[in-house]
Amino acid sequence: MAHFLVIGAGLGGLATAHGLLRLGHSVQVYEAAPVLREVGAGLVLGANAMRALQQLGLHEAVRPHGSAVTSLKLFDQKGRLLQNADTSVFTRALGFDNVGIHRAALQQALLQELPTDTLILGKPFESFQQTATGVEAFFTDGTTTHADFLIGADGIRSRVRRQLLPTTEPRYAGYTCWRAVVEAAQLELPEGESGEVWGDQGRRFGYVPVGNGQVYWFACLNSPAPQNPKFRAFQVAELQHAFHSFPAPVPALLGLTRNEQVLWNDILDLKPLRQLAFGRVLLLGMQATLLRPTWARAPVWP
Repeated sequence: MAHFLVIGAGLGGLATAHGLLRLGHSVQVYEAAPVLREVGAGLVLGANAMRALQQLGLHEAVRPHGSAVTSLKLFDQKGRLLQNADTSVFTRALGFDNVGIHRAALQQALLQELPTDTLILGKPFESFQQTATGVEAFFTDGTTTHADFLIGADGIRSRVRRQLLPTTEPRYAGYTCWRAVVEAAQLELPEGESGEVWGDQGRRFGYVPVGNGQVYWFACLNSPAPQNPKFRAFQVAELQHAFHSFPAPVPALLGLTRNEQVLWNDILDLKPLRQLAFGRVLLLGMQATLLRPTWARAPVWP
């Protein structure tokens, strides 16, 4: 049995802790934030991800918090159907639903199934040092801890990765995104249907049911540079103007949204890494790259 340190209590870090415990190892998760707040918006767990949660003994803890996604529809900005992907094919093949879920609900479900002493909050990681017998982790409060192995699951701006690969930096993908989760039961959207609308000038709007009458939506616009001050100032009214010509349910979803519910982020990714394991240190969740579809290179929204 080995002892592992996991840096970062996001979805990857918490799921990894479950996997290590099931293999008989001991694990401690360190998180910089003093509290795990309800941050983030929605996501879709594919049928293969739900199967993986089953293998971790977590399917029953997670599934009630989400909503089955049975179709993925793509429309143009006039509401014409371009594609309808029936996801029940994957459900029949794998035996699990594709599930839309609020990120915070998934994170809490993963956390609640861990032993209570697994997670240590308010512990910003600073650096590590490998030795012949293990890894020493150093934190910004001056404390240290030792383990057999260390796993960096601390996100796109990972301190673990920067120590190992100091030249790797996030890349700006050329567009920016607003997201929210809203109470939308009154819209009576078709059960299990998610949709995405592609418009001109790189505009895109998508929506996914995430359970309990809630819908996650995202809205994207091209921008020539990150941290555009114009987009930083956007509120719901500006989004309604930008997407006023989009078909239902886009206007209704924006109409149900309050300014304080909206999250804004530029879209970033990492150039795929050639190496993830470095002796006793492993990088987690940094191999997949965000795809840049053709609309990301369309004319910039004025």
